Amino acid sequence: MDVAIYTGGLVEDPLSLESDLCIELSKVLRIPVDTRVVDDAPPWFKLKVLTSGMVVYERKPGASTLLLKEAVGICKIWQLNLQLTRKSTRCIGLPTYSAR
Repeated sequence: MDVAIYTGGLVEDPLSLESDLCIELSKVLRIPVDTRVVDDAPPWFKLKVLTSGMVVYERKPGASTLLLKEAVGICKIWQLNLQLTRKSTRCIGLPTYSAR
């Protein structure tokens, strides 16, 4: 089981939290659990977690929706920047590369 945790930056040592939760949840649930604090995760990862996962607990209602909107917005900005970069390199005759 994979568990994503958003703390809003309230945890001083996210790696320690990940490790502690991984151990405790694995003991309690009796299955392997992988945890990840997503506060500083890349937007594409947050997007994947929030669109393919399930919110189990949300201290502040709507927090996951706001995080999703932020991740979508940043990914769209990256996509637009990539498109603009490709167009500008074509204009000056530089080779373009496709992302795979």
